[in-house]
Amino acid sequence: MNKEAHEFILNLFCEQRGLSIATVSQGLADTICAATAPYLLMVECLDQLDAENPVGGLLVTLLRRTYETSAGCLVLIALGQLREAEILSRSVFESAATTAYIVRKDPTKRLAQFFRAYVGNEREQNRKWNNDTDDMPPDLQREHQSRIDQKSLALDSYDRLIDGFLRHCGTSLEENDRWPNLIERLSEIGRRIDYRTVYAAMCSQAHHDAEDILNNLLVNSLVEDNGETQRMEQEADSFSIFLVLFGLRWFVEATRSVGVWAGFPTVMSEAAVSVERIDKELGLIASHLDTGGFPRSWIPESEK
Repeated sequence: MNKEAHEFILNLFCEQRGLSIATVSQGLADTICAATAPYLLMVECLDQLDAENPVGGLLVTLLRRTYETSAGCLVLIALGQLREAEILSRSVFESAATTAYIVRKDPTKRLAQFFRAYVGNEREQNRKWNNDTDDMPPDLQREHQSRIDQKSLALDSYDRLIDGFLRHCGTSLEENDRWPNLIERLSEIGRRIDYRTVYAAMCSQAHHDAEDILNNLLVNSLVEDNGETQRMEQEADSFSIFLVLFGLRWFVEATRSVGVWAGFPTVMSEAAVSVERIDKELGLIASHLDTGGFPRSWIPESEK
């Protein structure tokens, strides 16, 4: 990416999200451009999609949602909310993995499975919700039942929409066409190990489990700090950025996969460059995880 394109993307990103460029470090600026460039090229290619085939538009809609969540991570980093950005990285990862799985094989059927699974899960939640109202006073029970009925009507509409989608595409789902869970989707893509390693760490922060509190307790129990508190804080900051970068890499890979499916060579080539750029940042951050340091390229000039 040349300097002019880099500046254009960075300025556009900051303007759209009310960010001051002064709050953006060099590492963050490069990452913003790496995540955004292939997505913008995808948007430029939309008029090449087959207007009669809804699959392309749905895939791009999935990417758009993931990109906006990715942008949220990047904005939070600029604002110094690294732990919150880390929590959001889990959504980026899950969404990108879903898109990568769908586009890998028979995206029409997999989109329908994706939709049906959502409706099925919501109907099951309705059933459980209804059961949990049994011991409520009658007036409160009626209020809950009214809300359950409203939701059921919405789910009926979704089912009709999915039926229409399948008819339009000339296909159908079999009884055993089950939507796989995340680890099954990752296994088919050949990335099962990501679930056991980085994704597990993403879930830890998202669930606010005991790890951070235990680390804080451990440091505070030391008689002599010797800089341990600062080292641990910097290590946590580096790890937060690492997880965000990992999620963004998945997003760029998903964008490339859709570009391959759609036959958009500019998206494919730019995504390959972006993956290399993000891998470089991942390597830089990883080198600081065991030392407790924090890369200067991720510190805004105004804070150095």
